[in-house]
Amino acid sequence: MLVQFIFDSRLDVRFLNALYESEISYAIDLFDLYLKVVPLTMANAKEVFEAGDMKSCGLLIHKLKSCFAEVGLTELERIRAEVEVLLLKNNLPEAREKFALLHKRFCQTFPIIENEYCRIGDFLKTNQQGEII
Repeated sequence: MLVQFIFDSRLDVRFLNALYESEISYAIDLFDLYLKVVPLTMANAKEVFEAGDMKSCGLLIHKLKSCFAEVGLTELERIRAEVEVLLLKNNLPEAREKFALLHKRFCQTFPIIENEYCRIGDFLKTNQQGEII
């Protein structure tokens, strides 16, 4: 009997299922990368944003392109893209508001991603031939 992995419903499950198909081992790699890279990049982006260095902030925000979506945070990816466009247009009032929202949602969702990473790892340890549903 084939055991299937079910992603947390707070994530964009449909997107994740389409992205990873039956490659749950690929999913754990990208969740791991997210946990290692995104917190530092977000902290750096916040620091340079608060210092008024919008060019550096824009580069860091661009560096995060697709990172949120790859772990099922498609709403955050949409907000990230909006922040990037606002910074390019030098629309600082709106960029400030959207960046604050992005940072807030990142902080709120980080524990979900940590937990999902652990769940995927546990699943892989016990179900080597599992697939995603």
